[in-house]
Amino acid sequence: MADRTPDTLRQDADEITHRWPVTAMSIRCHADAWAKDREELEQARVQLAGCLTAAEGATQAPAHQGDYGWSLAYQRTLELREELERLKAEQAAWERLARDVATRFLGVRAPE
Repeated sequence: MADRTPDTLRQDADEITHRWPVTAMSIRCHADAWAKDREELEQARVQLAGCLTAAEGATQAPAHQGDYGWSLAYQRTLELREELERLKAEQAAWERLARDVATRFLGVRAPE
């Protein structure tokens, strides 16, 4: 440090001052990017939770395109669940028909 003169210190200070605005802007840009990434991550978590809810058939008021919790994966999961419910109802109808036929025409009492 003994070889440092006021002139070299002034030069160092000028250089640091000159670089500081770029560094501050860089920090702001990174902070903004991190905040955006955090928001996107939170939305992805909500969308994933929506997929689980749809898969379990627990959607009372489904999300629609443009809603915060909506995603294409959610929509497809919702459609698959609706198809499953339709097929279950169809299967139940066929089982009722089979029991009815067995009872009426074959005289066999089919188990419930």
